[in-house]
Amino acid sequence: MDRYCIKEPYACNLTENGERIAQYTAPPNNAEYQYACYDLAKTLVRSRLLTSCIELGSGSGLKLNKYIKPYCRRTVGVDLPHSIERCRQMYPGIEWVVDDFDNSEPAIGEKFDLVLCFDVIEH
Repeated sequence: MDRYCIKEPYACNLTENGERIAQYTAPPNNAEYQYACYDLAKTLVRSRLLTSCIELGSGSGLKLNKYIKPYCRRTVGVDLPHSIERCRQMYPGIEWVVDDFDNSEPAIGEKFDLVLCFDVIEH
């Protein structure tokens, strides 16, 4: 089973001094990661006139806000409480939902035109 996890010494969101920062709430200096994925998602939203998008594991919310929100009538981000708390402050124009993905009942039971889920499984 251990082959499906990230092994030591992996560490995410480190400060310049190499100290851990609370998961996914670091000031987003990662705007270039998954650029092609978000660019494709933006293209799909625009070309197919999609009106709703949900991102599972939205992290800092930066890319959802930058690439999807301007083109989608309804944009929803889902993540853990500490990420969502910060996202609500940073990007109030997006609906933010807390869910830990371990629940058997999802926090949202609706359908969306587009579902995004980037860099979630390995976490």
